Amino acid sequence: KADETLIWWGLTIGITPHLEAAIVPIQLARTADVSIPPSTNLDRWGCELRSRFNSPDPIEAGPITALVRVAAYRQIDVRSGARGEADLVVGFEQGRFLVNADLGIVSEYSPASTSLEVRPAGGISVLAFEQVRLGAEVYSELNVQGDSVSWLVVGPSASWTHGRFWISAVLGEGVFGIHTAPRVKFGVQF
Repeated sequence: KADETLIWWGLTIGITPHLEAAIVPIQLARTADVSIPPSTNLDRWGCELRSRFNSPDPIEAGPITALVRVAAYRQIDVRSGARGEADLVVGFEQGRFLVNADLGIVSEYSPASTSLEVRPAGGISVLAFEQVRLGAEVYSELNVQGDSVSWLVVGPSASWTHGRFWISAVLGEGVFGIHTAPRVKFGVQF
């Protein structure tokens, strides 16, 4: 079974207060398998759009917020390959508590195969002290069509926001299909 590390890098700009676009996001993947030497490759590139239903202003938005995300990628190693992604994300914030749910779908097409995965995720966190949130998250990649392995992780999460910078981390421990899946995400707003 292969170990994989994925790096997503892209510039995201606000087109309107409700619409964002990720300009040519690229994904680098490092794969290590017992049968093949480890390698790091440019895996895919494409575009993403995110549309918020609520105002980005927390006071005007209210306690429930939602957004839709769609993405189209071109695979680098399979010239006629394509990948589509879609997510519906809903959040509820009340006082110090924040609850999020994300239902994602990913489909990859190449002349040799087609795959489809459902990617449900969720999390809950509490504002522990100024700018720091602590909580727990669950994330899963469930194979519907194709030969990928379904897996599920659950683990503690932490995030820190300072001005226009934020960073979050999750230590996902495998429930089935995978041993661990830690994640680190960060962003800077200009």
